[in-house]
Amino acid sequence: MSHVTVIVSYNRARFLPMALRSIARQTHADHDVVVIDLGTDDTGSISSSFDRVALVRAPTVSAGRNEAIRQTRAEYVALLSSDTIAAPDRLRRQVEELDRAPRAALCYTDVSFCDEEGRAAAPPTHATPGDRPSGDLYRRLVLGGNPILGATVMLRRTALAEVGLFDEDPGISQDYDLWVRMARRHPFLHLPFALTTYRAATFAIPEDGSVAATRRHLVAFEKSEQHARADGLEPRALRRRRGQILADLGYQLLLAGSHREARHVLAEAFAHRPDPRTARWMAASLLPAEAVRLLRAARACFR
Repeated sequence: MSHVTVIVSYNRARFLPMALRSIARQTHADHDVVVIDLGTDDTGSISSSFDRVALVRAPTVSAGRNEAIRQTRAEYVALLSSDTIAAPDRLRRQVEELDRAPRAALCYTDVSFCDEEGRAAAPPTHATPGDRPSGDLYRRLVLGGNPILGATVMLRRTALAEVGLFDEDPGISQDYDLWVRMARRHPFLHLPFALTTYRAATFAIPEDGSVAATRRHLVAFEKSEQHARADGLEPRALRRRRGQILADLGYQLLLAGSHREARHVLAEAFAHRPDPRTARWMAASLLPAEAVRLLRAARACFR
């Protein structure tokens, strides 16, 4: 039986007991658990009340994950957030998939949603199902964004040794960066079953806001560009993708009221990828912030 190390991250101590209980109920018994403690809440004391749970204290999630990976000799590493819940058969099914496909570096799953008490809930409005493929995802990740939710992932440790661990730079989208580096060399597996449950209220909402998250994604994309060109991805497609990310960043800046910066970012986006939506946002960036707020409110009334 393949051994699995489960790494639980993000300091949301009030949800942590439910996450740890979901791991304790796994039908794949050969596993251990490491909790990342950022020192900002009661994560450490809560973790100590559970059996077979180790604690890694670290300044950031990525630094903690990397230390946990360095310490383990497990064949597979599963990721979970402290505010998510693993289905009882999640580890078993992911291990079986990876055992059957020795070249695959990563296995990820679909998700369901719950409320703060763990009761089933409807997906939040910003949760789009999207296409979640298996196989060679390199081109898709570079040119089409990231369909992989980090807390659903199981990684092959030998693949991590090959491509390197999480980038610990807080200014980069660390999950996305690792997926791209892995996808350059290995296929991925997708299990079309909701084996991980997210809290609907906190799903995909960055603690430091959407502007910072989009900036991190742009940095990760720029890091991938050099290899992507060498790997034969079309310069025009890369240019359009950069324009799309810049347009998203400009829109987030516009919503945040940073009109001057939004205008500059959107102009660069339009130069890379001219489209009517970006042009409309550029025009909106010339208006006072209050006028943009009123226009958004009026538009919402007619939806």
